[in-house]
Amino acid sequence: MRSFEQQLPLPEPLDLLNEWEYLYERSIGCVGILKDWLMRALVSASRRNADLLTRKDLQAHALSVAQCDKMLSEAVEGETRLLESAEERSRLRTRLGLSPTENSRQDSNTGSTVPLAEVAAPRRNQRRPGQRRPVRDAVGVPGPIYANAGTL
Repeated sequence: MRSFEQQLPLPEPLDLLNEWEYLYERSIGCVGILKDWLMRALVSASRRNADLLTRKDLQAHALSVAQCDKMLSEAVEGETRLLESAEERSRLRTRLGLSPTENSRQDSNTGSTVPLAEVAAPRRNQRRPGQRRPVRDAVGVPGPIYANAGTL
């Protein structure tokens, strides 16, 4: 809040920290919404040549309770969609023709159970991207380098 206060080009900025609950309520905790809201209030105050921003200015430009409630519902729904449940994963695996639960394989060295996802195929040579494999291109094979090389 203090950083927003410091950015307000007013001789006496509103103490936003004292208004934190109202600001949180009407921005649902989203900094971008708060920033846009403060800008709208600041533009309004500057148009009427006010030297300070008041709670009345904030109230005049705050999103409505209905808008905030809808945004909060959408945010919660979006977060819920990002979480995957064991039931959804089981359904996906069944549709793919896999067993509903991930099989495990015993590690021959330790005897402990290791998920198949962790038992990856051994990696081949660790080359840097763009580094060619030595057996790919024949070396020392005579032939023209350029299309016009045979006519010189």
